[in-house]
This record gives sequence, C-alpha cells and structure tokens, in this order.
Amino acid sequence: MLGPDAGKERRVTVVEIIQPGPWLATNDRHHWSVRAARTKAWRHAASVYARNQHAQPVEGAVEVHAVIHKATKVHYDLDGAAATVKACVDGLRDAGVIPEDDTTVVARLVVTPGPVGKPGRVVVTVTPLPRPCDGKSSNVCVGEGCYSQACVRGDVA
Repeated sequence: MLGPDAGKERRVTVVEIIQPGPWLATNDRHHWSVRAARTKAWRHAASVYARNQHAQPVEGAVEVHAVIHKATKVHYDLDGAAATVKACVDGLRDAGVIPEDDTTVVARLVVTPGPVGKPGRVVVTVTPLPRPCDGKSSNVCVGEGCYSQACVRGDVA
C-alpha cells in the first residue's frame, strides 16, 4: 500500500526576488519606522516578482527553501537572514502562491547561502510535501518525506 499522495505530481514553484533595498537582519537596531519600511519593500518585491514570474499557487503543506545571494563577499550570519526570508514568504502569501504562512502550510523552512552575484537576490523554492500518515500503525508512512510527529519520533514502523 502506498502513501496518500502516491502518483500525484508535485509542482515546484521558484521565485527570484531581486534585492529591493538593504538586507533585513534579526540583529538590526534601527528605529521601528525604518525597519517597517525595509520589511515592506522586501515583502512587496516578493509579491510583485511572484506575480510577474507567474508563480503558480501551491496547495497543502510545503517546504520553503530560500537561497541568499549577496552582491558582495561580506560575511554574515545565516540566521540573521531570517527577517529577509520572512518578508519574502509573507510576499508569496500576498501573491497567492501559498494560502498561509503558518506551520500548517509551511512545514519546513530551509535557508542556505548561495554564490555571490550582482544584483543581490533571494531565490525561493516552494515544494509541496506529501501528506503525512496519521501516525497509526495501520497506515503506511510515506517515508522520508513524511513530517508527522509520530514518524519523526519513530512511533510508526
């Protein structure tokens, strides 16, 4: 017996967002209005680029993989890019690529550094995940792609 999504095509959506202004960082100590304006710029850019690139809506739980491409070789903390990635994910939600940006939809979030390139950009890949098994031993787990807590804990054989 196969998992609940056996045989279904999983459509991957990729959106390239060109840096609209300064990078956001979790360690920034700017005035709230400066931070809000910069966040709005990234969120709006993500929404516009998603629409312009005809990004298709994705249903169900997804993995969001963001690759950060800085324009210079400056060293940075990867976890500091979380603020930029959050604004980009919010923009994808605004564009209708994902229906929500909470953990019921965004089950995995991966952030990786990419090669240096001008202009700076974030490339966001949204990949649908297979539905998890319900954690009962009578169901067949979908395997490596399963993200149910029962499977993660190893309760299901």
